Amino acid sequence: MTLFEHYKSGNVFGIKYIFETEKDGLPVHAHDQETAHNIIVMRGKVKVVFSEHTDYLQEGDVYDFDWTLKHGVRALEPDSIVLNMFLNGQPKSYLNLPTHELSGEFQVEEFIYERGY
Repeated sequence: MTLFEHYKSGNVFGIKYIFETEKDGLPVHAHDQETAHNIIVMRGKVKVVFSEHTDYLQEGDVYDFDWTLKHGVRALEPDSIVLNMFLNGQPKSYLNLPTHELSGEFQVEEFIYERGY
């Protein structure tokens, strides 16, 4: 199960993801200018999978990437944690979310770009 929690302090906005197992992660997606972010690995190891390559990250890494490219994130160790720090503050679409949507859990069934990495 992937757990998530929104983080806001002043103009700083992020979403923390906790991957309970090495099968957890984020499905393939891309971003526009408003939802662009970096990835900070707070604990464990993860991989960011693109259609043409895979990048491996570990605790302490700050990953600045081309967020317009479709990508997925997958844990490589149980209890890995990443913090996605949004580059342009909190997206407008997130401003008025109800409290129950600011944290929770979900399960990713399929990683489109999974290639045995």
